[in-house]
Amino acid sequence: MINNSESATVFKKNDSRRLTIGVLKSQMVDQRDILMIEGLKQAAKENDVNLIVYCGGMIVSPDDIDLQAIAIFDFVDKNRLDGLIIWTGNINWHASTEFTERFVKKYNFLPVVSLEIKVDGITSILWDDYNGMRDALIHLIEVHQCKRIGFVMGASPSSLYQRYEAYIDTLTEYGIPIDMNLIIDQETLYNYQNIIEYAVYMDRSIFVEQGIIENFEKSIKVIENLWEADIEALACCNDLNARTVYRVLKARNLPIIPIVGFDDDPESRAVSPALTAVRPPIYEMGKRAVEVIIAKIKGLQTLETETLPCSLIVRQSCGCPCSSVRKEEIYKERLQQYLVQSKSKNVNAAKFEKIINSAVAVPDDIDANWAEKLLKALLNDVHGESGAFTDYIKNFFVYTQNKKYIEFFQDIILVMHIFVDFLIMDQGLEHYTAKKLLQQGTALIADMRVRLEMSKRLKQTQRHFDIVTFSQRISNTYDINEILGKIADGLRYLGVSSCYMSIYENGDVSTDKARLLLAYNENGYIKISQDCIYPSERLVPEDVLTYDKSFNFVLRPLHFRKRNIGFILLKDTLEDSSEYKRLTEVISNTMYSVILVDELKSKAQELIKINSELESAYSLLKDNQQKLISSEKMASLGRLTAGIAHEMNTPLAAVSTSLKEFEELLNEYYQSIGNPNVLPEDHRLIAKDMMKCLRLAIQAAEKSAGFIKGIKSQTSNMNTSNSQVFNAADVTKDALSILDFAIRKGNCKLSTNFDNSIKIYGDPNRFVQMATNLVINSIDACKPDGGNISIVIENYGDGIAKITFQDTGCGIPDEIKERIFDPMFTTKPFGEGTGLGLSIVHDLVNEFNGRINVESQKGLTSFFIFLPIKQE
Repeated sequence: MINNSESATVFKKNDSRRLTIGVLKSQMVDQRDILMIEGLKQAAKENDVNLIVYCGGMIVSPDDIDLQAIAIFDFVDKNRLDGLIIWTGNINWHASTEFTERFVKKYNFLPVVSLEIKVDGITSILWDDYNGMRDALIHLIEVHQCKRIGFVMGASPSSLYQRYEAYIDTLTEYGIPIDMNLIIDQETLYNYQNIIEYAVYMDRSIFVEQGIIENFEKSIKVIENLWEADIEALACCNDLNARTVYRVLKARNLPIIPIVGFDDDPESRAVSPALTAVRPPIYEMGKRAVEVIIAKIKGLQTLETETLPCSLIVRQSCGCPCSSVRKEEIYKERLQQYLVQSKSKNVNAAKFEKIINSAVAVPDDIDANWAEKLLKALLNDVHGESGAFTDYIKNFFVYTQNKKYIEFFQDIILVMHIFVDFLIMDQGLEHYTAKKLLQQGTALIADMRVRLEMSKRLKQTQRHFDIVTFSQRISNTYDINEILGKIADGLRYLGVSSCYMSIYENGDVSTDKARLLLAYNENGYIKISQDCIYPSERLVPEDVLTYDKSFNFVLRPLHFRKRNIGFILLKDTLEDSSEYKRLTEVISNTMYSVILVDELKSKAQELIKINSELESAYSLLKDNQQKLISSEKMASLGRLTAGIAHEMNTPLAAVSTSLKEFEELLNEYYQSIGNPNVLPEDHRLIAKDMMKCLRLAIQAAEKSAGFIKGIKSQTSNMNTSNSQVFNAADVTKDALSILDFAIRKGNCKLSTNFDNSIKIYGDPNRFVQMATNLVINSIDACKPDGGNISIVIENYGDGIAKITFQDTGCGIPDEIKERIFDPMFTTKPFGEGTGLGLSIVHDLVNEFNGRINVESQKGLTSFFIFLPIKQE
């Protein structure tokens, strides 16, 4: 089917500008990723286009742990890219079909190619899962004569279901009955979901092993059941299932049956016996994706769906011999039509090269005269020039340490063994010498292979320590300029020829804007202005990166857990692409530490400022505390003004009346002096009445004096502390002396029960205000109908006095009980309460080193104050 959905996207840009293609994939790096990137890079090189690989995260992931990583997928910019390749099967592990389709189609503003997953309306490149699995099953049926073949199914993706369909169809095609007892789901074999979750945090080769170990017991029973069902062979939807079965069979000492897998993971090649598996065309898919996207960019018609064939890689797990034995058989069969029984004089280099090409795939970049030189060296050695053949092989490998050449020469030696048998008919000395030379060549190449592997491992070890050193060097300081310099020096030492690192201007809120911190290329450092802020989707500011020059870049996010930091654009110049992930993690951790230190410094400065402000506020608070107490005290007295007037007017009126009556009696007594009619008895009566008036006046005056004393105790020395030992009962009575009218006016009845022996140390004025505020609070609680107020002072024991203020008022609702001591909190209407009364009571209790509790329900509220008793 031809895809015309994007045919309107005709390439109209300046032809001198090299095309730039973007690739979306996950951050994971395993063999598949490496092969895909190699295919993409090779095709980009062949077609002279630029490549930017956006290494983000899974578009849906457990606990949203990839949210920060996939942020860079939002930076796909039509002004920067000409086309986009989305490795959909690499980023949609946890996403639904609908979500995956929406994600891919949101980039329709560019020509798009989807890899591994079919997306309707989008050009998609797939591999042929169905026929790949079918080839594996035909191999088991035809080569190994297996009939009862089991199958381990995978999860839900359509590709895995196609492998199952191939199993059903192939067995049906060969007339083999389908036995459902031989079909198991991988979730039955082990908890696959748990294993998948390991993939989010660590390398695939590690998490599968851990998952298998944790689920081994479950697998044993499943495999034993298959064995009891007389299974002859097993096909698995992936290599992980196949390796699991092998481990169980070995653990239970069960006979090994032919097994095939699908994926051809590196682990499958390394196990013993090596796993026969279907190899997906990952490298080829990467190459083809670049070719197709270029065609789409130029407005050419492309197939909507293109399917690439898989390859069956036969190894020992299915029962076939080792690869070298099989190759020898294959090469003999291929060479039959080319070899003739002739003497060496009839064989030349051209014919020898033709024979080799008929059996072995020759690398494109090998020396053009290799066949002539190799044949000449062998024949010279056979005819007496000792060492020519091995010297040629040694000299060849001095200049190349490429694994593909070693594998090529291993195949050449196999072919030459066959070739020598035909070339040298007699089994004499020359034949023996040639065979011996080939054996030496085999040993030499094997030695070279071992050395190459050792060299590779040493190099990997050295690179590991280089990256560890890089991590240590950039982590031993928190100076950002020093760190940036060390990052640049370290990356250049490790082989990254160009780097552009940016952090988000406001990573906690938005990733739209970025600030360029570091930039260098092959020519050296690039000068950056202090405020180099630009839209993140540009990846680098204008004119910093020239798109006309050929490049391959890797874009990776910088983040620490769920904290966005920024992103880094690295020139793809490293041999091992997995190193980019390790380097990015190191840089992310270091930059997070720098950001954290800067934030801590900022917080420290802020705390210093706040502390200074708090100290000033505390000093001001202490200065105002007494004023606040005095203010509340005067506010309380203000509410008692009417009572004060009443309490003062009544005794003063009594004094005035008594004095007037006393004056009249005094005049009467004065006039009676010398009057003979006034008897002594009359004088005594007058004097008695005068004494009565005088006593009434004195009593009224004393009452006024006591009331004035109570007022004075609340208003004098309000701004100074007057700590002393005082009698709690006496001071409470002084407080009550000015509250008598307020209590009566509120229709309240007061009852007291005081232990007169209790002494308290502190400021009696503070104690009076504390008692006054609580009694006023009780009077207000009993409005409008009045109620009973009770005050009890008692010895609570252990040197503690308990003072209880209780009323039968409205009570305190549970929802505000925790807030009644908060400053400015009041339930009274505006203008009737300040919200300071109980707050001040709480503060005053603290001044006495005491504590206050409250219990309340409708109709009964009690405040309990516990204060230390001053011992005599």
